[in-house]
Amino acid sequence: MTSLFHPASWIHLDWVLLVVVAWLLIGLSGIVALRRFRLVAIVLFPLGAVFSLVLLAVALSAVFAGPETAILPLGLPQLPFHLRLDSLSAFFLMVVGLVSAGVSIFAAGYFRQGEGTPPGLMCLEYHVFLASIALLVLADVLARVLFAPQELPVGVLTAVLGGGYLLWRVYRDADTGVRA
Repeated sequence: MTSLFHPASWIHLDWVLLVVVAWLLIGLSGIVALRRFRLVAIVLFPLGAVFSLVLLAVALSAVFAGPETAILPLGLPQLPFHLRLDSLSAFFLMVVGLVSAGVSIFAAGYFRQGEGTPPGLMCLEYHVFLASIALLVLADVLARVLFAPQELPVGVLTAVLGGGYLLWRVYRDADTGVRA
C-alpha cells in the first residue's frame, strides 16, 4: 500500500486488497458467530454485499486506468506473490463485485434457522471463496514464470487450466452417467 493512513493516495489495487481483507474478516466473524442466525443473516452477509459494491466501484474506475502491479511478501522464498490489475482483470472484478453483491443479499434472506450447516460456517466458506476469486483474478505469478522470459496473460492461463478441468469433468461425468 502506498500510505496506510492516507486512503486518498491509495491506488485501485490497494482498494481491491482492502475488500479482500474485509471479506476474510467477515468470514472469521462468521466463525465467532457460528450459530447466531440473525447476526449472520442481518449483519455479516449484507456487510459482504457492501464490500462487493465497493469492489464493483473500484473495478469500474480501474477499467479506464492504466495497469497496476504489486508484490506481496507472501508465497515461496524466491517467488513472492505478484498481483496485476489491468483493464481485463478490472472487468472481471466488476463481474465478481456485481454477482457477489446479488448473491450476498439473496443469501441473507435464504437462511432458515436450525436447518443444515451452521450459518457462521457458511459465512466463512462464502467470504473466503470471494476473497480467493478476487485474488485469482489478480494473480500474476504463474503467468510470469511458466514461459519465462515471455509473459503469458493470466486470463489465458486461467482459461486453459480451467477449461481443461471443465472438459475433463464433463467427459468423466458423461462416462459414469452422473447428471447435474
